[in-house]
Amino acid sequence: TRTLLVVTESAGLRGFLAAEGCRTATEAGAGAELAAALADGADSVVVITDTDAAARTAHRAVEAARGDGGRRVAALFAVTRVQAVAAVAIHDPERPFDDDVAAMGEAIKACRTGEVRTVPDGFAAVVHGTAAAVFSGAAEAARDLADRLCAEGAELLTVLPGAGSDPETVTALSHHVREAWPTVEIQQLPAAEDEPLLLIGAE
Repeated sequence: TRTLLVVTESAGLRGFLAAEGCRTATEAGAGAELAAALADGADSVVVITDTDAAARTAHRAVEAARGDGGRRVAALFAVTRVQAVAAVAIHDPERPFDDDVAAMGEAIKACRTGEVRTVPDGFAAVVHGTAAAVFSGAAEAARDLADRLCAEGAELLTVLPGAGSDPETVTALSHHVREAWPTVEIQQLPAAEDEPLLLIGAE
């Protein structure tokens, strides 16, 4: 059996991914959870992380596990949480281990992301780490961000609300995408407990 272990600090995302069949852990518990997966009989484990600190912790745990029993263990680093979800979505336990790891890695690279962040003079639509535009309202910033991501080509938008995000903004965004980009699907993940206000992934 192959196990996916996703290391993230978002409790909401851990719950979502656990329901999808993944094992999950915080950074502090990553090593113990990997050991538990192997102890439970996993033939192979893919560890997916979404922060630099978690990636370092996972790397150490994976290196230690590789010397124990000859089972296959790999680590993948997603820059954002929606990229981690994209990797999980493409996972196929029937594929050979190396092919599955490669496919998940490609899914991470292919998932473009943008953010809506609170700034002193309003709400910024952030793409590639740069504020592309600033708006007086969060809903306007979210629509602008979605338009920018969809204009580059997208079949699916994944929306992860953050701390301070309100349901009305996400609802307005969903309506806008359905009207302006009718061929693009949109899915919402459970809200995170921190910034940014909105994180959007495009695949």
